[in-house]
Amino acid sequence: MTINKMKKIIISFFFFFTHQGVTAQSKIDSTIIAVLSARIDHENYKVIGRQNQGITIFNSKDHVVLKLTSKDLFDEGIDKIKFIDFNKDGYLDIIISYFTNVPGIGDLIMYDKKRGKLIKIKDFSNYPAPVKIAGKSLYYSYHRSGCADNDWGSDLFMIVNFKTVKLGTIYGVGCGGDSNEKEEEGVFIYKQAKDKKRLLKKYPITVIDNYKSYKFGFIADYWNRHYKLFVR
Repeated sequence: MTINKMKKIIISFFFFFTHQGVTAQSKIDSTIIAVLSARIDHENYKVIGRQNQGITIFNSKDHVVLKLTSKDLFDEGIDKIKFIDFNKDGYLDIIISYFTNVPGIGDLIMYDKKRGKLIKIKDFSNYPAPVKIAGKSLYYSYHRSGCADNDWGSDLFMIVNFKTVKLGTIYGVGCGGDSNEKEEEGVFIYKQAKDKKRLLKKYPITVIDNYKSYKFGFIADYWNRHYKLFVR
């Protein structure tokens, strides 16, 4: 075999594999950021998340059971999607977390046993970093409110008919002052009744110093001990 013929064979192989590589790459959907699956109530579900496009959920027959566009979700890029039994009812739900400057903002898709459906919870993204109160269908959130996180808030809420319902708020002001332009420092407890809120209790901001984890310890202790004051 001559050198020229060998060169032609090598060049032919090079173009063949290069073309195959390009073809293979062209089949990859670069918008897909997550593909995961789980079994819920004897049915297999697959979730596909696409950046800036939303998520689609399929059942075991590859039928679309829920499709959410980017307009249906919080207005930020998706960070993670995971299955978790959020309400501790024995069935997996789906949490979608986002890239935001407020940690813990997410959307929740909850499984409805009665109808055998996955349903998105309305306004769930208003309650960042939610924590369930053990043994109760109640949750509390945490969110920054400015001033290097020295102003902060926590809402007690429940989920009714797949909608969030706010029951109360703890509002901490650590950057207050005496001027008219600044709020008074302290920890303020409000009870929510529809669109109105009523001040129930006020503590000095130093109350959080009595807890090992400061404001987080106070928040957990208060909601776990006093949630009955807020349940309608």
